[in-house]
Amino acid sequence: MPALTLSLPPQIYLALLALGVKHGDKVITNGFTFTALPSTIIHAGASPVLVQANENFTMNVEDLKLKIAANPDCKVMILSHFRGKLSDCDAIRDICDEHGILMVEDCAHGMGCTWNGEQAGKVGDIAVFSCQSDKVVNAGEGGFLATNNAEWASQCVYWSGACASRQPRLPGLYSTIFQRNSLTALMRRRGAL
Repeated sequence: MPALTLSLPPQIYLALLALGVKHGDKVITNGFTFTALPSTIIHAGASPVLVQANENFTMNVEDLKLKIAANPDCKVMILSHFRGKLSDCDAIRDICDEHGILMVEDCAHGMGCTWNGEQAGKVGDIAVFSCQSDKVVNAGEGGFLATNNAEWASQCVYWSGACASRQPRLPGLYSTIFQRNSLTALMRRRGAL
């Protein structure tokens, strides 16, 4: 069940809230990323723990292990793909599973990319996609959040205001995408446009 939003930061914010991130928590993420990602972590009340990048801008698995060892209380990480390059998703998922860490997969730059035959967005517990004008599937602006967990999906749809009332339930969060943009994004994703 997707939750439609105006941009990627509200999606990440909703995902962090659905996964139980609270004030004072730490969230692991890529060190080489757009400023909106760590800013959204801070907006959610958490502190970003930045993992170094490899020479191809993917997440460095060895540095991830060090950051988890230094921050054993981390419960959530955001894996951000960059310019069509996916990190070692299998190794990172295994590390997260081993340490009980939930994963948000930021597919803003990974839509349509694959890792060992799997589409980007399938390795995370929650996946977020951007439909901004410079992304692979674009609708001018907006994006969507997807998960197989019905409770998280329901919370995100409710909080975003994408339900019947169309009013965001969180103060300061105007996150619903315009109907035309959402239709355009979904049709392009399905190959109809």
